[in-house]
Amino acid sequence: MAYHEKINQTTECTYFEGEIPIKYRYTFGIAGESYYRAIKQQGKILGARCPKCGISYVPPRIYCERCFSELDKPAPVKAEGEIYSYTISHVKLKGDPNPEGRALVLVRFDGYEGGVIAEFRGRREDLRIGRRVKLSFKPKNQRTGSPNDIFAVPA
Repeated sequence: MAYHEKINQTTECTYFEGEIPIKYRYTFGIAGESYYRAIKQQGKILGARCPKCGISYVPPRIYCERCFSELDKPAPVKAEGEIYSYTISHVKLKGDPNPEGRALVLVRFDGYEGGVIAEFRGRREDLRIGRRVKLSFKPKNQRTGSPNDIFAVPA
């Protein structure tokens, strides 16, 4: 049943308090699914290239963000790049304090748009923008197919 109301002044809107129980299932999409499966099963980073304008993306996408062409099939990318940005998180994933902090980096790959967020596993003195890093992965039997499977170490 729809509820219609003519509003003459925005300060007099009718509103209803309460909760709406919503269940949902989030998917990575076709390109994201192949990306995280490759991380989980093969310990590889995938990218995709646009055959029309030549731009390459990590993680892979289905369509080019510039020309909207369908991209090539995802292919492995050399798991080495540079730190484009970083932060130190002093809060654990469940909200508990983390006094020593966790260094997270955005790694960009040569010739690719986008990047990968990973935990930095190195000395804090080595943490700087432009620093070359290699990505490494948890052992195969410990991977879940998530960003937490990836670590960046100084190259």
